[in-house]
Amino acid sequence: MGKRLVVDFRIAAIERDSLFTSDWHWPVNAETYDDPLREFVEWCSTIPAQLNDKPELRTAYELAEADLLVDLASIGGAWIDVSTARQLDLRLTFGATQRLYEMLDQDRFAGFSPINDARIAGELALRSPIRRASRFLKKTVRGVRSVLKGRPNVHSISANPLLFELTGGQLNLFRLAYANVAVQRSRSQRPNTAISELASEIEKQLLSRLADVNHAPTENFNSYIHELVAGHLTNGWYDRDFTPGFTPTSQMALFTGTGGNYLARVVSQTFQKNGARVIRTTHGGDTALFNDPLWPSIELPFADTYVSFGTRAAELVQDAGDRHAAIRRLNRSVSVVAAGSEFHQQILDHSSASAEVKTVHVISASFSGTRRAIPNIKIHDVVYMEWHRRLLTMIAAAGFNTVAKRHPKGNGADIPIFDDVATTELRLSGMADTFDRTDAYVADIAGSAFIEALCTLKPIVLIDIPNRRLTEDARTQLSKSIVIVRASFDEHNRVIVDSNCIVEGLREPVDLAARHQFISDYLTSSSDRRDELIALAQG
Repeated sequence: MGKRLVVDFRIAAIERDSLFTSDWHWPVNAETYDDPLREFVEWCSTIPAQLNDKPELRTAYELAEADLLVDLASIGGAWIDVSTARQLDLRLTFGATQRLYEMLDQDRFAGFSPINDARIAGELALRSPIRRASRFLKKTVRGVRSVLKGRPNVHSISANPLLFELTGGQLNLFRLAYANVAVQRSRSQRPNTAISELASEIEKQLLSRLADVNHAPTENFNSYIHELVAGHLTNGWYDRDFTPGFTPTSQMALFTGTGGNYLARVVSQTFQKNGARVIRTTHGGDTALFNDPLWPSIELPFADTYVSFGTRAAELVQDAGDRHAAIRRLNRSVSVVAAGSEFHQQILDHSSASAEVKTVHVISASFSGTRRAIPNIKIHDVVYMEWHRRLLTMIAAAGFNTVAKRHPKGNGADIPIFDDVATTELRLSGMADTFDRTDAYVADIAGSAFIEALCTLKPIVLIDIPNRRLTEDARTQLSKSIVIVRASFDEHNRVIVDSNCIVEGLREPVDLAARHQFISDYLTSSSDRRDELIALAQG
């Protein structure tokens, strides 16, 4: 086993000069990761409809759904790497922190969950059961005191910038830890016997799709997946009865950020089942631009109202919400409101168009490690690193000063990765640090940084890597004021693009009227119902 398959981006960063040679290739194409997992996610979205006659189990599934799908996507993607290495007789190379790869490679499992591992790492101080119980007791006592003084009607959790804009700040913000939920679980209560049956069906659906792409798992892997799924579902079953120190009333409202946050999901369910209203607020602004398979299942459950940015974005999100409701056979879909974004309007108000493009900030995606952002979001970390290094080299070769703008909160954000192929590498800087220092942007993922770049009115080239799918509406509207360059994968599964199209795109003047129109439609315009939400937040 002489040749290696390096799957750890940290090792790839250290060995970048010797690893990324002219004959470097990746043995797995992007579709092998995305297609089976997208089919699996789409099947999972129908589970609540299948459980209409079992409302308690349906609630348990929807509570666990976001964590479950993220875990299974991460595990499925990693298994494809391990299976490929075995089939091609490659030595799988990963770091000491990548426990998931170690377990898959050794075919020995110990109840590991990628998402729970990250959660535990963030709550080291709460590992002691006594300390967890003590903290929960203190919160309960504070809750009782609040009831005696008068419980406020409006609360918030998992706050994001749009939530702050609507509520005016951290309005009665829940400060819960996962341990606060876990300590309430009554292990004396027997979980629903149908959980094991549902776990078996979910396991079967995932494994059959991996087998369809020639990566059939081992028997130990099968058992591991069943236990993992059953564990998530069991937690969801217990957490249906969670209370945040008091019982919400129908006069109350909860403002929340992302539905992918398990604590926000649990508290939202508690408020909803007691007749309180739940308002979920968007983050980033890129939601309406893509057909992301995971988005509806993560963001829409346990919300009465979903708050988007601009009016056109709200229309598109409403369409997605209606499709989601039809798939799940819901009586009604989530109501979507356009609130506009003061944050993006402020960037626009201070913007200034570039006279000549000399310095280009190249925005990179974060690195996911074993928490894989699939299906149809990101490509493999190591494939992305190799591609992005070539992208920076292309732009520098055209005579531009290149600044590698790294994601400041991603894994390994503090380690050098692109410093040798860019004039400067910004590792821990926010987008605001770039506004007055750049003449143009190049991005290969349209996330929150890309949305902020739009508001600067500077030239933008978006490299459209084909694994994430822009909607045709977004492509049409964006193309009026930015340059979209389509990329593809070559026979070595490397991202390739015509560098001349990038250079020409950077020199193309911005249609300012079209850019302003896009910003208004997707980001800053609001509907009449915005005032209703603000009034609700004010109690």
